Amino acid sequence: MNISELCDIRSGTSFSQKVKHCENADYWVMESKCANSDGSIDTKSLVNASLQQFKMPTRALSNQEILMRGKGGSHQAILFEEVSDKLPIFPTSYFLVLTLKNTKIASAKFLAWLINQPKYQEKLKSLASGVTVKHLTKTKFLKFELDIPPLNKQHQLLELDSLMKQENNLLSELDGLRKEYYQVSVSTYLEPSNG
Repeated sequence: MNISELCDIRSGTSFSQKVKHCENADYWVMESKCANSDGSIDTKSLVNASLQQFKMPTRALSNQEILMRGKGGSHQAILFEEVSDKLPIFPTSYFLVLTLKNTKIASAKFLAWLINQPKYQEKLKSLASGVTVKHLTKTKFLKFELDIPPLNKQHQLLELDSLMKQENNLLSELDGLRKEYYQVSVSTYLEPSNG
């Protein structure tokens, strides 16, 4: 299925100059540095912008929209879920923004997950162009094709992914405890004995 059948796609906001942080913010600007490699958004890195700097852009991010990295070596999809503060957030033109047309075909969470799979990341890399910095344009992205399974399979895949992440977290925690136990044991054996 073509991505344009699933989503409305728009580019992030272009600003005429670099947005500088200001104390009295009217809105936030999301730059590339705000997108973490794990697919989360670093809200502390959002830039406070003021109406004194720039007129407010027209379309803020909405809950369950997907941000696509348009520039660089990775074209990661990031699911936007509303943050607690109520200032509107506007991504820069570094991002493409996807708004799902029909949740009976796919969920935004599944679509972001699917786009991040190695098979589709490779397809996106082949659509991107540029010598030093790869750039995925909206025009090229509109040619992107995906295999969308039925909703019940989507839920199963997301559940499996969640279980894998839980397992990895537990294994990482176990490894940390094992190393800690090892260090305590070694320290104990290296202490001079009193006898």
